Amino acid sequence: MEEGGLQSRTPTAAVPPTRSTEAAAAAQRRTSDARSGAGAASRRMRISEERTSSPAPAGSAQVGQKFQSGPSAWPQRGHSCPAGAGAGGDGAAFTGIFYAPAGMVPPEGDGMGTRKAGGRKRKPKAEPRSRGLSPGETSKSLPAALASLARDVEGDGGTVLGSYREPLGGHAVLLAALPLEQVGPTPFQRDASPAHVKRLAEVMEKTERFLDPVVAMREGERRYWVPNGNHRLEALRSLGARAVTALVLPDREVAFRILALNTEKAHALKEKSLEVSRLEELLAAERPGEKESDFTFEFEAPALLTLGPCYASKPRFSGGAWRAFLRRVEGFLDRPLPAALEERRARSAALLEVDALVDRAVAAMKARGVRSPYLRSFVVSRLDFTRFVKGELPPFAKALEKVRRSAERFDPGKWTSQDVASAGALGPPEGAEEA
Repeated sequence: MEEGGLQSRTPTAAVPPTRSTEAAAAAQRRTSDARSGAGAASRRMRISEERTSSPAPAGSAQVGQKFQSGPSAWPQRGHSCPAGAGAGGDGAAFTGIFYAPAGMVPPEGDGMGTRKAGGRKRKPKAEPRSRGLSPGETSKSLPAALASLARDVEGDGGTVLGSYREPLGGHAVLLAALPLEQVGPTPFQRDASPAHVKRLAEVMEKTERFLDPVVAMREGERRYWVPNGNHRLEALRSLGARAVTALVLPDREVAFRILALNTEKAHALKEKSLEVSRLEELLAAERPGEKESDFTFEFEAPALLTLGPCYASKPRFSGGAWRAFLRRVEGFLDRPLPAALEERRARSAALLEVDALVDRAVAAMKARGVRSPYLRSFVVSRLDFTRFVKGELPPFAKALEKVRRSAERFDPGKWTSQDVASAGALGPPEGAEEA
């Protein structure tokens, strides 16, 4: 019986339908609908009936949970979409039963998943008062190393204002006032931004207060490094201050690790790459026996180690255009730091040679009237074959050589402004500069 494009179906109890017979029947009904001009709403209702009345497929468990929701509250990836809620749906509410593969049972509630997009589990929230020190514990059992550091600070002409254990990890910290002329940035730190220093100085001058101590490590007699707080330091210097309050840490290793935690001013790709590259140079001189792969936290990403020397040689280098390629083919080197540093410099030189071919292609396209802030990124993306590789990628040298050959054959006359505009609809890569 058929009414309004909706056909009812009663399964025969004696002969349960199989998946193959049901699929054939469903296909036949869809063909019939198409010929008779039945609407999409009718077909969605039929699919709903099929899903809710069919027996559970083999190897799956029937889930008696009902959905009472519209499209805004459908299940996340990993669960079946509510029957009748296909593309182009009218947003009507739906109540029905669905089947989940064995072992996959949807959560209680409105059917929403418990995973983030991409299938990753959410990190559980920390229980209140479950970690670290209590207020009373922050002043107890200070190590002997802190007393020795306090004597050194006093000997350098500074003044110790207090000491404590920071409340999260319990590490000892010395609060001190240091002579400003003895304090400077780490040698691998990015250059201070004059505009940011000016803004900080204006605020300090208006309030007549410096309330945010810098982080410092003693690097020798009358010499202190500041891995976090260089802009505040320079602002104080521009105002003619004589001293700076600092959280002096006895552990010099923190100077290398705090680079990744520096959030005073967001790093651009160029700044981050130069900092990481300078840090590798320093560590190669101080710890020649250790490997680059031992410092994955400090260096953060292997692509930065190759981009750093590129920026040092070519300040206007557009690292953002190459970043995706380098992310795919780069890795931390399992070599001693001096050898790894030489390899990074060689890779940077090879990349700059290919980038010169990109410069030539960009100039030729501009001469034809093609202009866009995404032009350089467009050319590099046409050369980058790695974005189409599904399996294992070749090592850096082979991958870059293939890109080089593509750059030598690149035809600037093949592409139009419309091609570039279409490719740039989602915006340029991070760190890309106008070509």
